[in-house]
Amino acid sequence: MRVSYLIMSSCFFRKIITKLKKKKKYYFKIRAYRITSGKKVIGAWSKIKSVKIKK
Repeated sequence: MRVSYLIMSSCFFRKIITKLKKKKKYYFKIRAYRITSGKKVIGAWSKIKSVKIKK
C-alpha cells in the first residue's frame, strides 16, 4: 500500500507527497510565491504543520 499526504495552499497549488511510512509523524512547512514582472516574490514560511500517517 502506498501512503501519501496532500498539502494544499489555497486553490492554486497542491503537492502530493508519496512514499511516507505508516504510523510515523511528519512535519511540513510551506511558503507562497508569486511571479511579478518576471521576478519571484517569496512570502514568509508557515508555522510547522505536523501530520501523523495512519493505517
